[in-house]
Amino acid sequence: TATWDVHSADPSVELAPYTAERLRAVTAPGFSPRPKLLAPLRVLRVERAAGGGFDVVASWKAAESMPPPGPLRKPLGADATDRGAEGSEVVVHTAQPPLLCTGFEGSVASVARN
Repeated sequence: TATWDVHSADPSVELAPYTAERLRAVTAPGFSPRPKLLAPLRVLRVERAAGGGFDVVASWKAAESMPPPGPLRKPLGADATDRGAEGSEVVVHTAQPPLLCTGFEGSVASVARN
């Protein structure tokens, strides 16, 4: 599920209202440049790019069905673009160091598996 479309009574699993509102603003018709939203992805690794910046390597996950919208928060209404085949990899380049956020498996979960 695209993180911007998660609606739950548990606020720890969805975007903060301010962040969701900012996403609504930049995905509104007429906003330029519009961000390219990619989901559902699982980040595999981050590498320093040879020409500077960083390459974020991720794999496509299976699409999940969304539950019907409830009275919790206004849906963003933005669709992910360019979905790849499940398991295939995509590399996204950024000049700035990426932030650890949704889409990464935290250290607690990885330690718990061992």
